[in-house]
Amino acid sequence: SDIVERMGSEIADKSLAARRAFSLDGLKELDALYEQLLSNLKLAMSVFFSGDVTSARRLRRSKHRFRILNRRYSHAHVDRLHQQNVQSIETSSLHLGLLGDMQRLNSLFCSVAYSVLEQPDEDEGRDEY
Repeated sequence: SDIVERMGSEIADKSLAARRAFSLDGLKELDALYEQLLSNLKLAMSVFFSGDVTSARRLRRSKHRFRILNRRYSHAHVDRLHQQNVQSIETSSLHLGLLGDMQRLNSLFCSVAYSVLEQPDEDEGRDEY
C-alpha cells in the first residue's frame, strides 16, 4: 500500500506544481478508483498469503469491475473535454496518466489471482492412486 500512497502524494504534488485543479467530477472519479485500487490490493495480499481459491475468484471479478470503471471514467473525462470544461482540459494529461497508472497497478496486484486459480486441486491427484 506504500506504493499506492506514494502515487497519491505524487499526484497531489504534480497538480499543485502545475497550479491546476481537477474538476469536481474528475476528482470524485479518481478518488473512487483509488479506493477500489486499495481494496483490490488488500484482497490480493490476502489471496497471496492464503492461496484461497474463492478469494482469488473474487479478486479476478474485482479486476474486471475495476477495468470497466476505469473505462467509464476515461469516457467521462473525454466527455468533459468535449464540453470544454477548463479544469478537465488543464489536467487532461495528468488525469489520463493516472487512470493508466492505476489500471497497470491493478493488473499487477490482481495477477496473483491467476496463479492461485491455475494451481491443480489437491483432490485431483488422489484419484490416480
